[in-house]
Order: sequence, then C-alpha cells, then structure tokens
Amino acid sequence: MSESIAAIDKKHRRGELSLEERDLVIATLLNKTMELAEKGNLIIVPIKPQLVQASWRIILERHISADDYLIERAKEEGFESYDVEDEADCIRLEEVLNL
Repeated sequence: MSESIAAIDKKHRRGELSLEERDLVIATLLNKTMELAEKGNLIIVPIKPQLVQASWRIILERHISADDYLIERAKEEGFESYDVEDEADCIRLEEVLNL
C-alpha cells in the first residue's frame, strides 16, 4: 500500500495529478482494498524480514523492482493491474475510475 501511495504522490509532485485527483485516487485505492479484505478476496500479509530478504534475490536475478514484479505477476494471473508509471495504464485506470 505504501508503495502505491508513494507512486500516486509522485505523479502529483510531477504535476500529472492535481491534489484533488491524488486524494481521490488514494481514497479509492484504500476503499477498494478494504472492500476486498472485508469480502475475503484479499489477504493482507504482514511483511517479515525473511520475505524482504527473499525478495532481494529476485530483484538481483531479474533486475526488476518489487512493483514491476507484482504488476507483471498480477497481469499473468488475470488480475486487472495498472502501472502508474506507464502512460497507457494511467489512461486505462482513469477510465475505470471515471476520472
């Protein structure tokens, strides 16, 4: 969640989102996350040091960041996923959110 919020805030700092748009996107992200968790469709797993250390191997072997890896895997699994660093994904996300 923190990485997603940081990426959204980065777009705001670049001038790509107004303050109101940034806050709306973050609120939507948090609301959708809570809805999914309440329905049992999303399990939030606490991050343990072992998990972080295991991710280092993936980062070094594949030369990708955690968010790149997650987006890639989520799309492969058929989840509707958006890379806020990708302009085409941003356009699709804005359409989905009716922005």
